[in-house]
Amino acid sequence: PRLGATERAPGEVAASNQLQEVKAACELQLRRFDVFPDGLCVSQVYVLKRPYVDEFLQRMGEMFECVLFTASLSKYADPVTDLLDQCGIFRARLFRESCVFHQGCYVKDLSRLGRELHKTLILDNSPASYIFHPNNAVPVVSWFDDVDDAELLHLLPVFEELSKAENVYTHLDQLRGQ
Repeated sequence: PRLGATERAPGEVAASNQLQEVKAACELQLRRFDVFPDGLCVSQVYVLKRPYVDEFLQRMGEMFECVLFTASLSKYADPVTDLLDQCGIFRARLFRESCVFHQGCYVKDLSRLGRELHKTLILDNSPASYIFHPNNAVPVVSWFDDVDDAELLHLLPVFEELSKAENVYTHLDQLRGQ
């Protein structure tokens, strides 16, 4: 589904974030909560927050219109996102139901966001997820439990530059050395 109109400033870049291993597998203490699909308790889930995810999300929310776009099921991803995004950084949440199933993978079709693609980014750990829009991608290394990980901090200067771009393709090509 297309996203509604926003209150973004002209020229502001939209950013889509992947949830699963990027941030949510994500502080250095475990949090426990129940997942309830269709009103039935399926299981308890423990979430470990990736180091610096709170600072990263806060800064991203200051620079971009942030949309969560994940191939995870909403019954799992929605409660995890509630825990992760307590400040309301994500202006919209798109789950597996919004992905395109293509050659055995759930692909995030950025054209469905209703935003200008030359001003849209996707941060994701899986190239298969952005196969329709590889030129919009900022790849991120998967994270599982490394307490010394600083990947999100290292990405902030990249996003600070991209937030000023009129055309993200030009800046991403420069970063890739093309």
